[in-house]
Amino acid sequence: MHIEYFPEHRRFVLTTAASTYAMAVNGAGALVHLYWGARVDRVADLPPAPAGQDQVSHQEYAAWGEYFFDEPALKATFADGVRDTRLRYAEHAIVRDGAASELRIVLRDCHYPLVATLVYRLYDDSDVIDRHAVLSNEGAAPITLECMQSAVWHPPVGNGYRLSYQT
Repeated sequence: MHIEYFPEHRRFVLTTAASTYAMAVNGAGALVHLYWGARVDRVADLPPAPAGQDQVSHQEYAAWGEYFFDEPALKATFADGVRDTRLRYAEHAIVRDGAASELRIVLRDCHYPLVATLVYRLYDDSDVIDRHAVLSNEGAAPITLECMQSAVWHPPVGNGYRLSYQT
């Protein structure tokens, strides 16, 4: 079990005994989802970050607004009535804590003092990726949260999907 960051491609790769979860910071500064599935041992075998008009649609923690039209993980209204949230990569940290490894990715809104910290945790004794999000208002004006989810996952384009259980 390990968490790696590849600065040359701005990719994050979380690897458990049987699975891989991968994200990248794209050219627009958004954190985008790349892969979640069977274990991949070579980072070169992962798909590239979306480019062009697709840069926004595969966000790892999509917020209401921009060109994202699916159900977002975050819906916020700022004090001035604006509901468009644009989260961009700011920084990250990888920490080893006993029998677990943790990745914290900080996303900041481009115009408002809203910060989302995505936390991913891998445990040595299981094949689980634990994930949650922490939101912070770093300003004085209130921010109203209509919806805040730990994550939203959109299956890749294809046919024959069947979701039997998710928690």
